[in-house]
Amino acid sequence: MSALVLLAGCGGSSATPSSGPTASVSSYPAGTTHTSRGHAGPARDVVHRSGQVALAHGHDTEPEGEPRTVSPCSLMSTPEVAAIIGQPVEKAVVTALGPTCVFIPGKVPASRGHRGGQVHPIEVTLAVTPLIFKSSAARLKNAVAFKVGGHTADCGVVGHPVAYVSLSHGRVMTITAPCPLAAQIARAALPRLPGS
Repeated sequence: MSALVLLAGCGGSSATPSSGPTASVSSYPAGTTHTSRGHAGPARDVVHRSGQVALAHGHDTEPEGEPRTVSPCSLMSTPEVAAIIGQPVEKAVVTALGPTCVFIPGKVPASRGHRGGQVHPIEVTLAVTPLIFKSSAARLKNAVAFKVGGHTADCGVVGHPVAYVSLSHGRVMTITAPCPLAAQIARAALPRLPGS
């Protein structure tokens, strides 16, 4: 692990390509620690838009005895996500993969935009699934390791910014959002997760 540094934004939203992440001091929630690390290897498994890594290797099996599945949309409300990302959120929709809660961005007023009134909406997703944390985090590029609520987490880029938070019982919380925002969402959602 190298010196304590943070990713500024870990790239843009999943809807918008960015020029790439940069390493600099940023605004993660108080009480979290951060360590930058490089990409650990090529992405060999399928990575879905939600940031979840398909369990394609024989050693990536679903663990036994995991807690019951919770609805990811029960962990965060749309007003809470909107307050964190600083943009309106129209609604939250549960998709089958994961399941995953997708927070659909609302229309951002042009007056709040940058570069001639253009604002790139941030689409946040949240899922809690049986995954292997180390295997998932190894696919991240320009990853930042941090702690949130006593849990180990990594955030980086796999086509878009995504954070993985290690949970008990072989589960991982997956959040797609720029890294500082993903850390805040994880910090708010974790206390509401049974058996975390």
